[in-house]
Amino acid sequence: MVCVGQRLHTTHIFTLLMYVEHKMSRNRRNNWYVSKVDLVQDENGRLTAFERTLTVPEGSKSLKAGRRVAGATLARMKAMGIEDVYLCPPDHKRYNRLFREQNKRNKARKLNKGDIAEILAEENKAND
Repeated sequence: MVCVGQRLHTTHIFTLLMYVEHKMSRNRRNNWYVSKVDLVQDENGRLTAFERTLTVPEGSKSLKAGRRVAGATLARMKAMGIEDVYLCPPDHKRYNRLFREQNKRNKARKLNKGDIAEILAEENKAND
């Protein structure tokens, strides 16, 4: 153990850095991830930007390996033609905030009997 005021040897510093990186990488949401920014124009002509996460941070990897994996995923997505895709640094607070906002936007409304009746009536009209 290193005492206060004692000079650190290079191996001690390296061990401390590896320990901190190991503890940070154990956090499930604290690694590199890929996100996409969507621009939507509403009926008034105003532009609104929404950022959504496309990948989950790899918690079992170190930060260096996590960046490499996320970078490869980013390159694959760009090769498929997906636009406005970005590599995001490890920030678990930002990731969790984006994920919560994304879930609120995508929350599905439950169907009731009235909705089902409207759908069936439209299908009957289309079939006639």
